[in-house]
Amino acid sequence: MTLKQKIVRRYEAMRKYYLATGLKISFPLFVLLMFVLAITASFTAFALIQFLPPKLQQSTGLLIGAIFFAVISMTFGIPMTLRNNRIDVIDSSLPDALKHMALVLKAGGTTESALEEVANSEYGPISEELKTSLKQLREGKPFDDVLRDTAEVTGSRLFMRTAGIIIDARRAGAGLAEVMNAIAEDARDVLRIGRERKARTVMHVAFLVISGLLLSPFIFGFTMSIVEYMSVGIATSGGFGQTSLSNNLTLSQCNVPCLAAEDSAMATFLSFGFVSPSDQKPLYEWRLAAMDQLLLTFLAIQSVITLLALGLIRDGRIIKYVVYFPFAFVAIMVIYIIGKLFSTFIINS
Repeated sequence: MTLKQKIVRRYEAMRKYYLATGLKISFPLFVLLMFVLAITASFTAFALIQFLPPKLQQSTGLLIGAIFFAVISMTFGIPMTLRNNRIDVIDSSLPDALKHMALVLKAGGTTESALEEVANSEYGPISEELKTSLKQLREGKPFDDVLRDTAEVTGSRLFMRTAGIIIDARRAGAGLAEVMNAIAEDARDVLRIGRERKARTVMHVAFLVISGLLLSPFIFGFTMSIVEYMSVGIATSGGFGQTSLSNNLTLSQCNVPCLAAEDSAMATFLSFGFVSPSDQKPLYEWRLAAMDQLLLTFLAIQSVITLLALGLIRDGRIIKYVVYFPFAFVAIMVIYIIGKLFSTFIINS
């Protein structure tokens, strides 16, 4: 398979995945809109950051880049969220829809009339998909193919398994109404187990979100602001004396050999904040900036671990929520800055 064929195949898979979201706009247009939104959000954030105190602007480049990447990542995150929500609605209404179809069949109706009854009822997305299926059935497409294609378009694994069982039962000559009744009961049991699992893990999920994504960045930002205030006070009073801590050095001079000699990891953490090499600050300020980047790095790693834990505990799929990491990191940075602002307000009041 050539590279072009792989790209086309991947694009078709993404387009098919996107169809299950229920969005009415085309996939290329959605990608374009998200790109424009990412640029707009980045420029807006840059303009708003200019109103912050200079001490809080040292991670401007990192925040702007994170916002742009976060919005771009929503090209996958939004469709995935909408698709999962739509699948949940389909799964929850599937047992009732199957029961409805079974009643129509027991009353002597045909498969077409059963589909029409469900399509014209208020079963949410599944009724919308069955309207398309009904149209295909009337155009001469076999019932088995219609049911299988409809299940694939919805993206619901429960619906796809149900469709497979119904098709096999029809081929074996079993009564379709009885099969649908039995599947409806089994599907209801599966959904009940899923709801019970989510209900049992509510407190665990709340603890992870509050501690890992909300409380930690606020505490770190609050503490970091106090450390910066104390360091500036010591330097202003001459507490550092005539040492390397109070000498004005450029970032490159600090890297070689000063930073490497004092702290080998300092230059690495400073680079995360996209600090200009021409900036001149006392060495203690570079160390504070490096500590600031170290805390943000820790919070980023912690957010990844939190998202992995959420996926494992809530849905049994460890990577389910990793796609939201860019957005989570932006939220962490904003809360981190809010913690700094709150601490600064208390100190200056």
